[in-house]
Amino acid sequence: MDLVRLICAGAGNRFGEIVCEYYIRLTAECDLLKKEKLDPIFKNGRCNPYHFLNLAIKKNLMRYKDVINVQEYVSSMAFVLSKRLKDIRLKKGYNLAVLIGYIKKAAYTEVILFLQNEGLLKKKICGNCIFLSELKPYVCRRENIEVIENGVRELKPNPFYLKERNKTDKCQEGFKPHAFVSINKDDDHNAEDNFQSDVSEKLSDHSAVENIGDRLEIEKIREILKKRATDTKHSNTKKIYKRQHNVFINLYHYISEGYSVGEAIQLIAGKIGKNVKTIERDINDIRTFLTKELSYT
Repeated sequence: MDLVRLICAGAGNRFGEIVCEYYIRLTAECDLLKKEKLDPIFKNGRCNPYHFLNLAIKKNLMRYKDVINVQEYVSSMAFVLSKRLKDIRLKKGYNLAVLIGYIKKAAYTEVILFLQNEGLLKKKICGNCIFLSELKPYVCRRENIEVIENGVRELKPNPFYLKERNKTDKCQEGFKPHAFVSINKDDDHNAEDNFQSDVSEKLSDHSAVENIGDRLEIEKIREILKKRATDTKHSNTKKIYKRQHNVFINLYHYISEGYSVGEAIQLIAGKIGKNVKTIERDINDIRTFLTKELSYT
């Protein structure tokens, strides 16, 4: 049974066949949606739009549960978004189905923007992709793109391979961010394929991280740093820990690609908009933290 019949028309046991006072039987429309902004329906509608907003935000955040504590953000994001939605007026489709669709779209956009602002989700532009060359002229270095057609995974030629690209150019197929964070689990898996997790791999080029690889797998270190960022409650500290998590990932990536530590630090600083000294300080903080963490294990 659809939600309009169930909630608005009162079908079933929940509302005892009592039709909502704002429901127009003839057109199957909601009088509140037709005449007012969304504020009255948030306050008086039996459909309780806030409930659907919470569900939509939680569903979208759950896709990134490996990098954030979902429950920590659901209520605050729903509150902020609901205040904006209350001032909106639907232009057509004045029924519950359209309202829920609008809420779902708004929740999806809100979550994406939040993750991007927090530095947890890279925008799909060439400047954030691991396949863009680091030196001018910038060119795409991905020869083939993996696609799934009719359930079969196969490679197809990348039309932008070795072609010049601007860092602000949008890229969809074949995009892989420098960090492990992406918009779906498949991208996360592919991104991890670009990093080695063998215990013998070390970052011994630099004293700030030397011998770490001997004691823990790189992946384990990544998990420890991610957990530290997730567990802390202080917002400013959380931002620093999230940045340091990404610094470690990028440092390992660039060294694995053959860059010197100095070059890697320069690239990371430019990528996240911080100066070199901040990145060096982050690396030293990571080393200090891991040294203490390892001493307890």
